[in-house]
Amino acid sequence: MKRSIKTAVVLGAVGALVLPALPAFAAAKPPKAGQSCKKLGVVVSGLTCTAVGKKRVYVAAAAPVTTAAPAPGATAAPTPAGLAKVPGFDGSTIRVGYLGNVSVNDQFPASRSFADGGKALTAGFNAYISRVNAAGGVAGKYKVDVDFKETYYTPSEAVKAYAEIKNNVVMIGQIYGTPLTQTLVKSLAEDNLVGSPISLDAAWVKNPNILPIGATYQGQVTNVIDWSIKEGGQAGKTFCALSLANNPFGDAGEEGFTFAASKLGFKVGGKFKTSTGPAQAQQLKAAGCDVVVATISGEAQMPPLLSETAKLDYFPIILGPSPSFASRSVIPANSAQFGKQVFIAADGSQWGDESVAGMKPHMADLRKYAPEQIGNPNPATEWGYAQARTVVALLEKAVALNDLSKAGMKTALGSLGTVKQDGMYPDWNYGDPASRVAPSSSFIYGVDISTPGGLKLIKPWQSEAAKQFR
Repeated sequence: MKRSIKTAVVLGAVGALVLPALPAFAAAKPPKAGQSCKKLGVVVSGLTCTAVGKKRVYVAAAAPVTTAAPAPGATAAPTPAGLAKVPGFDGSTIRVGYLGNVSVNDQFPASRSFADGGKALTAGFNAYISRVNAAGGVAGKYKVDVDFKETYYTPSEAVKAYAEIKNNVVMIGQIYGTPLTQTLVKSLAEDNLVGSPISLDAAWVKNPNILPIGATYQGQVTNVIDWSIKEGGQAGKTFCALSLANNPFGDAGEEGFTFAASKLGFKVGGKFKTSTGPAQAQQLKAAGCDVVVATISGEAQMPPLLSETAKLDYFPIILGPSPSFASRSVIPANSAQFGKQVFIAADGSQWGDESVAGMKPHMADLRKYAPEQIGNPNPATEWGYAQARTVVALLEKAVALNDLSKAGMKTALGSLGTVKQDGMYPDWNYGDPASRVAPSSSFIYGVDISTPGGLKLIKPWQSEAAKQFR
């Protein structure tokens, strides 16, 4: 079942996990101040759905939080007169597509592996869009309407969802996952449409229809291996790759492993593929793998990997790029082994550390528009929030250039310049796609169940090898 949210929504929670509900919102009449509402952050007719005590009611839209500009990374220019109506822009509202994944549907097995991260990503994205709309919208004038489509992390469903919205949006604000992006990248080019993926595959860096954010999976893998050798005690050990079979995310991680081996000179014990079932612990042990570089689902496969290896009295160090660990919700409460074995390279700074300039508005917006994320933190909210900041920066640029058409969005992307994330996420310098270079630094994390989100920052890391990856 597909759902469409034609507004900027903020997600709720169900049970102990972060399980936001995403019903379609459509009001027959404009609401009145004080009227009950369901979705925090929804802005309708100048009223915002806000928590008041234990109730959710419409109140006058709040003024913007003063800790950050409405569109960090972009310079808001005076609104041009007579901005032309185009598909996705009716003269007052800018519609942005969103191909997400928040639902678990047994008909689509991959949805079970990636839905938890999808919910957190969507919460972060919509929290920032709610901030912008509460401040008046893009350029202080144009509200953003997010048209959400469920994909179940399934390429065929993404193709259907894309076909439903491609002619009614100015861009696709999120495409969830490397397989989905790979499936749609040709269509984006044919339709002259800009899309922003939740995928760090290096394949997107120079694509003129892609708005990438963050470093690359290949760079993350290189960085975490480099750190483990130089400071993690793994010098001289045997490294093996474990990656998702028949999955572009897995392929990207394996590419990073192969590149790192060529630059860092460590001993390679083998490269192994895994399906959505338990990892091949027996094979890894037999190959003498002291260190396993795992490009797998943090939700569905990291816990079985730790469990299967423990049954064999085998406790390798596990390294991975950011999606290889989801959140503390996947860690067994009595599992000390996660903290001893698992180390992750990620883009976002320590979740909740408000000494980081970009984290302060992020946390303020989560408290206001997605308070359930505070009690059930997931570092993926940072990724979604940073993506929304970048999308808004691009929209600001297109408005400043007086053109929200598909061609205008591509022109804006080619001249966007640097979008800053104030330390919460890597800054990106956009320009001529052929000359783009992705950020190459990472944050190295260990697993700590007592830390909000389950990841505890060890240190920032940028290897010389990662800088060389192109």
